[in-house]
Amino acid sequence: MRRSYQSGGLALVSLASVVLYLSLHRRQLVPGTPAVAKDSRTTTLTDGTSTFLLNHSLYEAHFPHLQRYQCQEVIARDALCQGPARAPLLLLAIKSHPASGSKRAALRRTWARPAEVGGFWLQPLFLLGAASSDKDAELVGLESHTFGDILMWDFAESHHNLSLKERCFLRWVHQHCQRAAYVFKGRRTRSCAAGARPCSLRQAK
Repeated sequence: MRRSYQSGGLALVSLASVVLYLSLHRRQLVPGTPAVAKDSRTTTLTDGTSTFLLNHSLYEAHFPHLQRYQCQEVIARDALCQGPARAPLLLLAIKSHPASGSKRAALRRTWARPAEVGGFWLQPLFLLGAASSDKDAELVGLESHTFGDILMWDFAESHHNLSLKERCFLRWVHQHCQRAAYVFKGRRTRSCAAGARPCSLRQAK
């Protein structure tokens, strides 16, 4: 009888081991989870208070499009980085959607317009990905011709590409607008208190 109990116990242990192995093996094969090779390459990012270790392999596996894409502007007027030489240039970089022309118009009527405020020259920039329809592309082209404040790239406009838009904007600033003293980044849904802006700029100065 004792031998039968021992045999049954060994069988249960063996069965549990097989189930555990199959479970782990199946989990490794679940699609959507990129396989990340072991990599000793890490970059230490710190702001003096917090420290973050960036694993290059993990980053490249989760964001492959950021590694391959070469930023290419579709619309980029020369006037995007101009203003009086006497005033430091402050870029108002506003992420927008090609189909949101009415929202951009509302911002232009309020605070997103070229002006000298508090000793700074404010230059608005609307950051867009490629339009998904010919109609939107045509309207954005007319906006750019009229206002000269559109910066558009050839990647698809989507929430998934917001990091790509950020990267391409910083690259554009580095290559074409190094005279910018400050950059304010916002979204098309945010508003700005025009009366408080000069005070904030004087404090920043």
